[in-house]
Amino acid sequence: MKQVFEVRLDNNFKRDIGRLQMAFNSLADRTLAVCSGGQAYTRIKIIAPVKYGVSPVTLLVNDSNIYMQAFYNDNGAFYLNTYNGLRLQTQERDSLPWSHVNFNDDSYDSLGMTDRAYHKVITKDRIMAALQKLSTQKVRAGGHYGEIREALGILVLVVCESIRFRPLRDSFSDALSGGAHLLTVGEVMRYAKNWEKLCAKGHSHLICVPLPKALESGAIKPVRTEPSYLRHTGLSG
Repeated sequence: MKQVFEVRLDNNFKRDIGRLQMAFNSLADRTLAVCSGGQAYTRIKIIAPVKYGVSPVTLLVNDSNIYMQAFYNDNGAFYLNTYNGLRLQTQERDSLPWSHVNFNDDSYDSLGMTDRAYHKVITKDRIMAALQKLSTQKVRAGGHYGEIREALGILVLVVCESIRFRPLRDSFSDALSGGAHLLTVGEVMRYAKNWEKLCAKGHSHLICVPLPKALESGAIKPVRTEPSYLRHTGLSG
């Protein structure tokens, strides 16, 4: 079984994300391992401070683009993020199926990160509430899990985008430590939706893993000018 990385939602957040950034950087030097129709992924266990009394939730993150593919909690519920939304699985498998997994890193719409959520500020309390909702979710055969999509989306934004973008890592670390540097869902989404293009440009603030085939083939063109929002968020130059 692959190593499970821990991300603690406290003063250790920045250090834990830093370890993950180094781990994903090491993946950039090898070809993504795809065996038996599945894909390689990394487990990330998200842990709240003891005082919150919240059980951990583990994300399964695609090694090729640092996007969440599945998650499970201490209740034994294992959910796969498919093209049609979250789907309850009977158990975790050694690899995730290409045919069903939503592996696009800009697919936050499948997690409820739509326009109505863009103005929500990602505070420490909101992050803890999202973790609590996911950690207490019960297994219900045939149930619809739309009510937990937004909570999962919040955790994916905080963890996955902090791995990709060092400035986001620093901002969320500040928020979890009681600081006032808070971001909205929409602000984080602007980073997320431009990651592939910025990665192609070789931006020094990014963690760049193997480029998607669409980028290698020229289907996605590198950015030639600095996006305006970067000049106001510390990513420029």
